[in-house]
Amino acid sequence: MLQLNNLPTLLEQGQTVIAIETPLTERFKILELLHRLARTRELPLYFWNQGYSQLQHIDDSLKLKDTNTLCKSGLDWLLQNSKIPGIFAFEGVIAPDSTTGILTPRMKTILSNLVYELSANTVPRFLICLEICVELTVELVPLIPVLINPLPNAVAVKSFVQYFCNSQFSINSSTQQIETLARTCLGLPMGELEILFSRILGFSHTLEELIDEVLAYKKGKLKNQGVEFLGKPDVPQAAGLDLLEEILERAAVLLKPEAKNHNLSFPKGMILWGPPGTRLIKYRPKMTI
Repeated sequence: MLQLNNLPTLLEQGQTVIAIETPLTERFKILELLHRLARTRELPLYFWNQGYSQLQHIDDSLKLKDTNTLCKSGLDWLLQNSKIPGIFAFEGVIAPDSTTGILTPRMKTILSNLVYELSANTVPRFLICLEICVELTVELVPLIPVLINPLPNAVAVKSFVQYFCNSQFSINSSTQQIETLARTCLGLPMGELEILFSRILGFSHTLEELIDEVLAYKKGKLKNQGVEFLGKPDVPQAAGLDLLEEILERAAVLLKPEAKNHNLSFPKGMILWGPPGTRLIKYRPKMTI
């Protein structure tokens, strides 16, 4: 699977239409990357989505400025205006039909025409489609590569947390608190983390409060996606549950940074052995289930 860092290589290979699957919160980070690539190629960078009636030019300060060029039809406009050079970042233009869930025949035709038109044209023009989710049809898969904007790894998240907590906002914290907050932030895109921290740091005065706010945000986000959080059931404890909880508590210790210092690896699974209701649990760190 191709990732965002493969974008320069694809442009060097002459790929003129590329789709990037990325959250909306990462828009300006993607535009920063595209701006660097545009400067390398000495091309202007433009942006457009359905919220604009004019093509937007991105200047060296990464600000969007109206041009005098009317653009209300997105890909139709790009196909008709073949003499304007540049890198065109169009957002939300290849989303599937809301009724059928797939690209319309007309959209498939326009995209295929653009692939061949931009490649054959002597004017340097590149189309970058920014989408929350990319679902190309079988016919378009060979023509348009799809890049994934990956989530930041643990090292990047920890660096981000340290910068915000220790430098910009001067929150005194221990190394262990930083590690806990960084683990809490995992699973969120970097742009979303920046927005979230800018919003909640004014209301959080300790690392504990900040961790709670991030957890509450992630729970709320999952709830909006249909994930329901249930409270502790008011039923008698199942036999063997105490043993399972004890094993999980020991396994959780292996997620801490101190475990890495002692070369302790996280178990790959466990075996629940015996008929339902028994208390026989066998712990197999090397076994995957």
